[in-house]
Amino acid sequence: MAWLETDRHGRLRIAFKYYDGRTYREPLGVEASKRTRVDAERLSSTIQLELSAGSFDYAKRFPNSERVKKLGLKRPEQRSNQTLKEFAEAAWLPEKRLEVKRSTFVYYNEIYKPHIEKAEIGKKLLSEINDEDINLWKLEIEGKRTPQKKPLSTRRKNMSLDVLCQILRLAKRRGLANDKLLIDARPFKNEENEDEVNPFTEDEVESLLKASEGWERSLLSVCFFTGMRRGEVLGLRWSGVFFDRDRILVRRSLTRHGESSPKSKTKGVLPDPPTERFPMLTTGPLSFWTRARPRS
Repeated sequence: MAWLETDRHGRLRIAFKYYDGRTYREPLGVEASKRTRVDAERLSSTIQLELSAGSFDYAKRFPNSERVKKLGLKRPEQRSNQTLKEFAEAAWLPEKRLEVKRSTFVYYNEIYKPHIEKAEIGKKLLSEINDEDINLWKLEIEGKRTPQKKPLSTRRKNMSLDVLCQILRLAKRRGLANDKLLIDARPFKNEENEDEVNPFTEDEVESLLKASEGWERSLLSVCFFTGMRRGEVLGLRWSGVFFDRDRILVRRSLTRHGESSPKSKTKGVLPDPPTERFPMLTTGPLSFWTRARPRS
């Protein structure tokens, strides 16, 4: 039997009943969050299956644990000659290909290639990487520029940090990383002068709607007034629109990588069309939006 726990510092650990009938606990070295809990629950389920099948190898699963020595178990030999780049391409990327949607995998690859594979940390042996190397990598990322000679956005930098930490956590779980590696790097902070989201003004929305016709106006109207994501709007079909119930059911998302399921599976309320400010919504392809809606 295996289960998840949180210690008094808010970090995750796995508890399980070993073959000798005793309960043991092993820290995972990460703070409890929605994202880390998903990974930890997957690991807990794997350990539960191994225990039930009698194939659980304590020393192989937790090679850095002090309890391995106390139980008289032999630690597996670590592959200290594998670089982070080699491990990521041999283990982490193939694992992600099986775990996530195609579009998400492409995103991971697009982050990994320029910011980790080609970075200095990608050339280092896993067993030699320490927290200082992560800090040096962060400085390297801070100095990177886009093709337009602008600094990377904070969001892009934190995406890269997340991918790096995922690779190192997998390596640590497999006993290939430095025992003392914490993998607890602080995220990048927003710069004071960094551009913020700059939404369209009402005048800009009005100008775009007046200049568009037919399906283009319909597309823009849904984008502006429903709050749906771009891929969700592009993947929307009439079978997902219910005017009699004021609902849009988001069933799919369409990106350059094809159709996939949306990020969330919630229904959205179809808002009242702002016809006073945008009278063009009462004519043309979207006139039914106003006429078909029940009024109280």
